[in-house]
Amino acid sequence: MLFANKIMKKILIYSMLFSLLACGQHSETETQNETMSTIDNYTIAFYNVENLFDTINDPNTSDDEFTPEGSKIWNTEKYYTKLKHIEEVLHEIDDELPLLVGLCEVENKEVLKDLTQDTPLKKANYGIVHYDSPDTRGIDVAFLYKKKYFKVEETESLEVRFEEHPDVLTRDILYVKGILNGEELHFFVNHWSSRRKGEKETEYKRLQAARVLRKKVNEILDKDIKAKILLMGDFNDYPDNNSITRVLKASVQPVTGEFYNLAYKLDKKGGGSHFYNGEWGMLDQMMVSNGWLSARHGNVLRDKKVYVYKDEKVLFNHREFGGIPNKTYSRDTYHGGYSDHLAIYVKMNRKS
Repeated sequence: MLFANKIMKKILIYSMLFSLLACGQHSETETQNETMSTIDNYTIAFYNVENLFDTINDPNTSDDEFTPEGSKIWNTEKYYTKLKHIEEVLHEIDDELPLLVGLCEVENKEVLKDLTQDTPLKKANYGIVHYDSPDTRGIDVAFLYKKKYFKVEETESLEVRFEEHPDVLTRDILYVKGILNGEELHFFVNHWSSRRKGEKETEYKRLQAARVLRKKVNEILDKDIKAKILLMGDFNDYPDNNSITRVLKASVQPVTGEFYNLAYKLDKKGGGSHFYNGEWGMLDQMMVSNGWLSARHGNVLRDKKVYVYKDEKVLFNHREFGGIPNKTYSRDTYHGGYSDHLAIYVKMNRKS
């Protein structure tokens, strides 16, 4: 009898805890619905933050170099300097902080929590969308949003797989659908495979990522040809490469169902978010669907271009090339810089 009473008591406690958790989740959703606000002017940013790793060794990924015992002697002080630098860039882009932020090269959700809770970014009350991807180094993409204004309705992690190379693993593509200023919007955060082993040798990876992305985009456009879709990320291809122009169908002359590449003109003028082999280039890009480009009401582009945050603080004065991105590391030498990429952003308005 005593044993039975103990069992019943445990069941009652667990039931109460489950009810409280359920109520808490329900209340959070209700609160968000009740306090959702409109916003007239805001920015959307993307930033390849270059190896935002915590200091803890994950036995399931190749992160050993970013530990106190690893080759980079990665420690708490360096980690929090890294978080501070990311926060500084986002604050410089927008005094009120970007409303939506796409990130890549983040190790896990814990580093995103540290970024949004243990720095001045806390005032933005960012929500986090993140999935662990199969990347061998353990780096992922993520999406931050101000919960006061943006309501997440659907998220998905799109797998990028290669039939002829099943053992090759890469980052997933992150899809987020949500409501902003009473309007449904679609966002994709990308970090396609690098060119490290050669542009042609690795092109098949980026072409496949483009196909996966385009397939999901087509599903959205089949339901609503005027859907407002924004693609952002480090594509590791330039605006005139096949993955962008032929597969994604992104150019500077969009037609229905295609995309306008906001980074194309800047790339052609010699601008860039990334510096390699003596040249600047726009590996980081934002592209918008024709539905967004032609919009005159709701959420609209303030101007049809992407901006690159290129302040002196994020640059290193190279003796030959001048100001180039100031990296955290060069090989295993710690520079305490920001990233090997520069952040990009677009300016948005709400029009009735």
